[in-house]
Amino acid sequence: MLYGGHLVDVGQISYEDVFKVAEALILGTMMVGQAVAFAPNYSKARVAASQIFHLLDRNPQIDSSAGIGLRLVSVKF
Repeated sequence: MLYGGHLVDVGQISYEDVFKVAEALILGTMMVGQAVAFAPNYSKARVAASQIFHLLDRNPQIDSSAGIGLRLVSVKF
């Protein structure tokens, strides 16, 4: 703001432009701060997604479509 006041004094920039720049810097800094606050959650989400894809890609040890093995026919609940 001090340098902006100097630029207004010497006529290189308008008063409104100084406040536009100051407001843009303040709001931009706030947005960056909010985005950085989610960085730990982002890394946890990447790890969780990797684990889910690893789980979905694995091959089961039991082949349920083979049709062989012990069948329980007289089970009652």
